[in-house]
Parts: sequence; C-alpha cells; structure tokens
Amino acid sequence: MLLDDYSKWLDKALFPVGYGSRAHGWDLVVKVHSDEILSILSFLQNSANASFKVLSDLAVIDRPSNEKRFSIVYNLLSLKYQCRLFLRLCLSEGASVPSVVSAFAGADWMEREA
Repeated sequence: MLLDDYSKWLDKALFPVGYGSRAHGWDLVVKVHSDEILSILSFLQNSANASFKVLSDLAVIDRPSNEKRFSIVYNLLSLKYQCRLFLRLCLSEGASVPSVVSAFAGADWMEREA
C-alpha cells in the first residue's frame, strides 16, 4: 500500500478521533484528540494493517503565538511495514494528557523529560 493510500485508510480507520492524516516524504503524520490517545495507540499497535509496536521518541513543541501552543508528537515505528507514524496532539496551556506508559513502557522516561 502506498503512503498516500495508507494515509487515507488511517483517516477512515481513526475517524473521528484522528484527523488530518497525510504522507510526508517516507513518513505519516496524523493529528489526534488528546483524550483518545490510549485507544488510538492500542488500535495502531494491534491492527494487522498498522502494527506500530515501537515508540521511538516523544517530543513537545511550544509555539507561544498559537492558541493551542503545545504539541506533543509521538514517533511510532512499524517494523513490519517499515514505516514511521507521527501522532500529533495540540494542546492549550494547562491542558493535560493521559500517560501512555500502559501502551509503551519506555514512555515513562520520555514523559518525565518532556
């Protein structure tokens, strides 16, 4: 499946909690709603068409001029499909996000550092 086709499949599979899926070079970027992050990660790990079993990195981006100034980006890797997926959450100041340690044990350290 080509990345553009896969991006369209993700949009349908994650609707309405995921949106704006797009192919970017060799990677995929998907925007998601923060309250659904655990269910989205579970789907992406366990779906036969996804198999994103590795959380490579977690980053926080601060854009003070934006209304939703913070973005959390989860960098996921599917070894089966040799593909990266970046899940992006956009948050207002003071908003919270559930921990993803239950989905990826290695996220413990990343969440503390972010």
